[in-house]
Amino acid sequence: MVEVRIFVTSYVSNYDGPVNVPRKPRLFHLMSLAQHRLFKFTDSTFKEALGVSHTQLGVLWMLESKPGVILKDVSDQMGINASALTALIGRMEDAGLVRRELSDEDGRVAHIFATKEGLAKAVAARPLLSQLNSRLLADFSDREIAAVARFLNTILERF
Repeated sequence: MVEVRIFVTSYVSNYDGPVNVPRKPRLFHLMSLAQHRLFKFTDSTFKEALGVSHTQLGVLWMLESKPGVILKDVSDQMGINASALTALIGRMEDAGLVRRELSDEDGRVAHIFATKEGLAKAVAARPLLSQLNSRLLADFSDREIAAVARFLNTILERF
């Protein structure tokens, strides 16, 4: 009896099912690979064309619509931890893309504003972003795109 259990357990543990039954896609792995590839591609595209990263552009687009936000707001909206964001804003300040102003109410708080140069880069990036979105969505129906958008929004809500 023990020998049979060992044999069955060994056999079952190595059994993947019938060959004609497809495995479910490894979504976490695929999303991780896709995110990494998109990050690298968009980063190199924006750096080559405008000299800024896509993360910097995200900050600039946020500052375009919400001038004077504080670092915590940028951190919360973009999902960047505080120390990484401080370094990013420092590099952007050195590049002349943003400026900081200390709060009148609390000298420990700095408000971030895009400079003219920063805003110009944010505007110049929009056509590139449009081209990237078109390339990403090519060959998908509106229904497929809606399903992917719903899936991604669900991830953002659940995790």
